[in-house]
Amino acid sequence: KTDGRLIVTVVGGRLQVLVVEGGRHRLAGHLPLPGNGGDHDLLLSGDRVLVRSSTWTAATAPPLAPDARGVAPDMMIAPGHERTVLTLVDVSDPEAPAILSTFEVDGHVLGARLVGDVARVVTGAQPRGFNPVYPTDGSPGEQTRVQAANQAQLETSTLRNWLPEY
Repeated sequence: KTDGRLIVTVVGGRLQVLVVEGGRHRLAGHLPLPGNGGDHDLLLSGDRVLVRSSTWTAATAPPLAPDARGVAPDMMIAPGHERTVLTLVDVSDPEAPAILSTFEVDGHVLGARLVGDVARVVTGAQPRGFNPVYPTDGSPGEQTRVQAANQAQLETSTLRNWLPEY
């Protein structure tokens, strides 16, 4: 992002602030950002930059058993938990950008806009607090058992199981 005086970017998990002078730019300062991967989005307003980054925490899942043909699945999407990290950075001194605050929320960003100097960020998250039961084989009895176990968890859930944490 740029305001014509500064160029702010993220490279390799690091916020970089470049100063534009006389049609040329120079790296003034940099700052490591929280988060452990994914892409980054920036919203720039005056001397403040809101940086959106992601973290991912892998969850453990039981190993998958071979199916009725004896074929074991060799790959599955790793279950886990995505969180969005919003970091407010002061760039009033481009030589020494400083983190003012950090806020984490469950899920991923669906959209973000800057309206005046107010950032509006919309996130989406999967419900937490459940320990889904997965079938260990494809038999009808196993399917019934798994469905009953998951249904019991739904029936005893509370509002906290459905709302994102921050």
